Amino acid sequence: MRTTRLRVPAAAGVMLALAGALAGCGSPSVRDAIVYKAGARTVSDHPGGAGTTAAGITIPVSVDFRDLVTDVGVRPGVQVRRGQPLISLDPTPFQAQAVQLNAKLQLLASQIDAATERMKLASAHGDTATATALAEQINSYQGAQAIVQQQIDIAQGRASQILSPIDGVIGNVSIQPGGYASPGQVLLTVLDLTHIQVSANLPIADRQAVKEGAAAGISLTNLTGVGLQGRVVLIAAGADPNGQTFQVSIDAPNTPDQRVVPGLKAYVRLTVDHSSPVVISRSAVLNLDQDPTVYLVEGQVVHRQHVEIGVSDGTYVEVLQGLKAGDLVCVISSSQPLQEGDAIRIVQTQQG
Repeated sequence: MRTTRLRVPAAAGVMLALAGALAGCGSPSVRDAIVYKAGARTVSDHPGGAGTTAAGITIPVSVDFRDLVTDVGVRPGVQVRRGQPLISLDPTPFQAQAVQLNAKLQLLASQIDAATERMKLASAHGDTATATALAEQINSYQGAQAIVQQQIDIAQGRASQILSPIDGVIGNVSIQPGGYASPGQVLLTVLDLTHIQVSANLPIADRQAVKEGAAAGISLTNLTGVGLQGRVVLIAAGADPNGQTFQVSIDAPNTPDQRVVPGLKAYVRLTVDHSSPVVISRSAVLNLDQDPTVYLVEGQVVHRQHVEIGVSDGTYVEVLQGLKAGDLVCVISSSQPLQEGDAIRIVQTQQG
């Protein structure tokens, strides 16, 4: 039998071989992907800073003129009750100061009235943080008012002692029996330790997000396991001289045994809500701390995109540059890492 051979041109043979090779490899693989749609969201931020503890209320005891202290009945750290004698004074110099003392008493009364009206207004608007701060300020004014009234009583011959205006603890004592008090010298302080305050410096970048009433935790450097929970009661109007920080004051209830005392090193950590127009899932960001990168979906493929990030609460990340609202980014899976230019098929779209 005669066999007939078909002759294939060389170029055609190469094309057939290439087609066969491609058929053997199949089409490029397509990854199933979950994507997150960037958009507006509120992210919880936790700015913090160091400070020192102080009493919730500190009432200084002083006189406005030179006078002899005849007795000191307390020492630092002792607890006192309202009305308990603190120091005894020579009543003679007070008699010449009655007019001045009455003027000071009237000034304190007007300060109390003004603070009371502001407190009522804050309470009516639901501003509990401001109302709380003003209530403590009023208590401080009232303590000072009681001290001045007692000095008037001494001037009028009805007394010779300064009594504690509140239940509290004695702070500093800077006078001894037989010593002379200088005008304006703080002879001792009476502290209300049922509340503790900490003033701390926070990064200036957080100034707009921090509001009075924001929740704050206080940890104590020298008291392991002791922490207080309070709120922001005062925010400084401007930045510190270095321009890098601003100051906030935190007020918190003390422990039942008043274990936290003034002068301890503390760290405050606030919880504030930060609204941003572009937020994505934390699981869509690679190298968050060093070189934050996402896989941006363009058509049916992904491309690596560097982003500049802002605050993050561990679940969501604010994006400052590199993305816009509506962009799609892939949620990263450690079991199926992506590469630049990978083709994807979107199986789920998430959005916070």
